[in-house]
Amino acid sequence: MKRVYVNCVVKDDGLEPYSTYLDPIKTRRLSPMLQRALFTSLKCLKCVGVEKPDAIINSTYFGNIESEFYILKSVTNVSQDLNMASHFMYSTDSAIATAIAIYLGDTGYNSTYSQKNISFELAIQDAVQKIRNGVIDNALVCANDFIPDEIQDMMKREGIVVKEEWNRSIAVFLSADNRQALEEIERVEIGFSAKEGSWARIKIRKIN
Repeated sequence: MKRVYVNCVVKDDGLEPYSTYLDPIKTRRLSPMLQRALFTSLKCLKCVGVEKPDAIINSTYFGNIESEFYILKSVTNVSQDLNMASHFMYSTDSAIATAIAIYLGDTGYNSTYSQKNISFELAIQDAVQKIRNGVIDNALVCANDFIPDEIQDMMKREGIVVKEEWNRSIAVFLSADNRQALEEIERVEIGFSAKEGSWARIKIRKIN
């Protein structure tokens, strides 16, 4: 079985403009969440010099809550100027992985994991298993969630603390190529306990 390496990790820190990597014409109708997901994905692919990965696997805690929220908002306020069609098209959990594939013209394996707090680990596990078994040579694995300020304010009023993983964009490139590898993924552990509920851990080995 092949070993699996982490070749690049990109996180959106809010400092670099998305226009560095995105075509403004192609992305002008996309929501901030989708633009951010494309930004981290394209930056990650450029980092490793790959145009089209063998697999695109996205993970999400809430799904595209932004579009879902605006659809509901438009229903209750018909006078508001909202792009209903765009929000409806991108309201599903799989919209992010699909948008990345369409932008890249990538027809490879495409999947989404939306299992709350273990979504990212499940996405990593999927990619690791496929690379180890020789089904694919590499994979772009992402974690994307975005909670608009308006929704965050509503959560705070209800006493809900917004966690970091609920508002993030991460892109990781995995492959069987150990050149310039940052880490090796040894295994992904997933379980359930009455105390913790569902839990997951990624075991890695640092490469000097």
